[in-house]
Amino acid sequence: MNHDFYFIPLILDARDTGEPEQALREADRTIRNLGRLTGYERGFEQYPWFMQEVVLCAKQRAETDARGASLLADELIIALATDTFSGTEQDKAALLERIRSRPDWRAKFERICSDVEASTDISAPIEIMVMRDTRELEVIAFSRYGETHWVRRVTPGHYVLRLSTGRVLWRGDIGVQDVEWGAAFPERALDLAADTEGAKGVPTRIFNLLEGELTVRILPGIEAGTMKITWNGQRSDEGVPA
Repeated sequence: MNHDFYFIPLILDARDTGEPEQALREADRTIRNLGRLTGYERGFEQYPWFMQEVVLCAKQRAETDARGASLLADELIIALATDTFSGTEQDKAALLERIRSRPDWRAKFERICSDVEASTDISAPIEIMVMRDTRELEVIAFSRYGETHWVRRVTPGHYVLRLSTGRVLWRGDIGVQDVEWGAAFPERALDLAADTEGAKGVPTRIFNLLEGELTVRILPGIEAGTMKITWNGQRSDEGVPA
């Protein structure tokens, strides 16, 4: 009988037991005892070489897994620092807690946050993405101070205003009372001849972003509202952050 690889079944059986560590020690003793018998010499010579290869493969796999985990951690840190993480708020909070528990991850996270802040120069032309319920509603571009853009078809939902750099300027819920005239001003009749998306010019909400450099107004209409965004280019004291 060929016993060149007699040790492999013993190792596999030990690995599949409920207590593999103890079973592997016992398998090692059995392998060494059998190695003294006639016919097992060649197999026993190969046993140390085989185990070295197993250890080497395990080490390489661990290093590969560690590199993969490191890359995944970097991706999550970048997504959280740039506010592009697509998970739930609960997931975000849990990941932030985990990142802050490790000094190296925390330092990387804070460095990226600082870089994002520094890269956002409001004096340059800017683009703002308006998202509703995770879907892009509109992208507006400002080229000069004093410019105003209108976002139509504003209906109830969760909104995010984000710079093209990835920085989130504002996120929050806009309700029926913000965008529908009847819910916002039930005591006032709406002139049906007027623009149905806020041409009445009466805002239900006003809030400032970037320390007042941007002013956002929500104007109600019959069935949908309008978001009026003005790039002031200087601090505005109108309204309060919302």
